Amino acid sequence: MASFRGTYTSSVVKGRIKLPKRLRDVLGTFPDGRFVIGYSGDGCLVIFSEADHEKEERRLNRLDYQLGDHRRIQREFMRRFKDIGFDQQGRCTISQDFLDEAQIKEEVLIFGAGKRLEFWDPQTYQKFNLQKEGEEPYEQVVENNFRRKP
Repeated sequence: MASFRGTYTSSVVKGRIKLPKRLRDVLGTFPDGRFVIGYSGDGCLVIFSEADHEKEERRLNRLDYQLGDHRRIQREFMRRFKDIGFDQQGRCTISQDFLDEAQIKEEVLIFGAGKRLEFWDPQTYQKFNLQKEGEEPYEQVVENNFRRKP
């Protein structure tokens, strides 16, 4: 399976964002070419293949609908995503409510993050990426979560 990686910038013109060629090439490797876009709790928009998104949906559908917290998780997750398409030039149209939610205006940072793409407003990302008081540095988080066991 192809993987998204790298950092790119693009412009937003009339709600449309054009992906750089490298990312367009990766998009072309997905068999069905279907994707979803959603708002992440981190402050960015995320794009997944429909197949990867459906895996998460199946996991959520195993939650007990009778429990209020489970219904809320299902509802909030599903309402944050919409189908999205790319034209032959690698452009996608993003609804204004999503652009507003992520505070994306004229410029967008695009990060390849494995199975997903992330679209960030540059200033929002800068604020998000700054280490907050009491928060561990990125390197420490990586070490804590991916430490090799002897």
